Amino acid sequence: MTPSLQAVPVPPADTLLQLFCRDTGHLERVMSDGHWLVQPPGGTLAERRPESFYEPGLPRLGEDGGLRRLRETLAAVEFFDLPDRVPSLDLPPGTMLTHVHRAPLYQTYAFSAYDPEGTLHVVEGAGDLWAPETFGALEPLVVSLDREVRGLWQY
Repeated sequence: MTPSLQAVPVPPADTLLQLFCRDTGHLERVMSDGHWLVQPPGGTLAERRPESFYEPGLPRLGEDGGLRRLRETLAAVEFFDLPDRVPSLDLPPGTMLTHVHRAPLYQTYAFSAYDPEGTLHVVEGAGDLWAPETFGALEPLVVSLDREVRGLWQY
């Protein structure tokens, strides 16, 4: 029996980008003021210090740095023009992710962002966060989050 997917929470209006795993409930938000909030499954939403590749050690993303790059990535993938669901990229059977020593684990993620007019857009895709290419058209967003806040730029 396949477990049901969790409902996508509506992000506050001052959210630049929200990532939500519909399988586990893991939530990440990059706020428009540069703060990064994380809620692990079953946990509490809390602020975390971004682990930026470009600006290490800053308490939050800067307007001319990480926030600008995330906005540029949203524009580059034409996020606000994407359909509600994008196809994932299936890796060949038997593929092993060498940096985590396992096969890809596809989970359903919802990416949410407000366009300049204030309309919320939610785009769903399946993939493995340790293999950003599995997200298809959303790959650049996963890579950007990895490099700006998640500290995962070495895969």
